[in-house]
Amino acid sequence: DPQPMVVAAACYSLGSMAEATESPVPAIATRVAERVKDKHPAVRGAAIGGLGKMGEEAAAHIEDIARCLNDSVSYVRTQAVEAIVGCGELGQMFAGEVCRLTFDAEPRVRIAALGALPRLGERGAAFAEEVAALMDDQSPEVRAACAKALGDFRTVDGAYYLPALTQLAQNDEHKVVRDAARAAASALRALEDRAGDADDDAE
Repeated sequence: DPQPMVVAAACYSLGSMAEATESPVPAIATRVAERVKDKHPAVRGAAIGGLGKMGEEAAAHIEDIARCLNDSVSYVRTQAVEAIVGCGELGQMFAGEVCRLTFDAEPRVRIAALGALPRLGERGAAFAEEVAALMDDQSPEVRAACAKALGDFRTVDGAYYLPALTQLAQNDEHKVVRDAARAAASALRALEDRAGDADDDAE
């Protein structure tokens, strides 16, 4: 179809259908992947978003998806981040590239990257220090996403960030940030307590 928005809708719908049926078709994934290089950003973004819903079939096109992490359009970069997560274990190999986007000029890209890293396994959790640096971001939405990511990493090492999260929960001027920091701190304390109980049981 010559209409970009129609093509974009078709790409995304194909991805949604594959996700719902849990049975992506390789030939369809290939056709959608062909649109990743489309000149229209709406089509590129929708194609990447559609691929990201296709699980293993998305992984077959992960190099195309990864290239879009450097797209000039923020919407496309955001869709690429989500698609990387959709590629499962193979997507974890790109945790470093996703982390780089936590410092993107566009807040929505930073938020997408922060939300993705905790879903990229141990490789994503390895960037907790870089994530924590965004507690000072100018955007309250980014600060909230940063706090949530630190809580979502669910690693004992995350307790290192409890003082900073506690301070954020008490002092940030935005409620959305305070709430996110409070929830993250609570999750990390619970994890720390469980780890302590496990150590006691082992003795």
